Amino acid sequence: MTVETPYYYKQELVRIDTLNNAEDDVSTELLALYEEIFGDIETLMTRIDGNNDEIERHNKYIKANKDIYISLKDKIQGARGMQNDIQYRYNQAYYTNILIMVSIIGGFIFYSGTRKL
Repeated sequence: MTVETPYYYKQELVRIDTLNNAEDDVSTELLALYEEIFGDIETLMTRIDGNNDEIERHNKYIKANKDIYISLKDKIQGARGMQNDIQYRYNQAYYTNILIMVSIIGGFIFYSGTRKL
């Protein structure tokens, strides 16, 4: 059991003042940390917004290049299709000419065989 004397009360008041000062110091430190953290958060948000803008610009660039690539790919496929069509028509004309020549030669041979030339 403690003896409550005026000296005891004086010591308690000093201890309470010390605790209040310590609490004020801690509060000041917490407030400084709070301001520093929120300052860092603001800095990060600004940088994130800047990065988002850069990402959007990059995505637009990629989309434009993708559109150009698709356009060129379609043109190449169209050119291949036209080349195949031209080759088909060339072959058709070539074999038609061969058939005509074979028919003429066959007709000549048949005619010369019947006429004994």
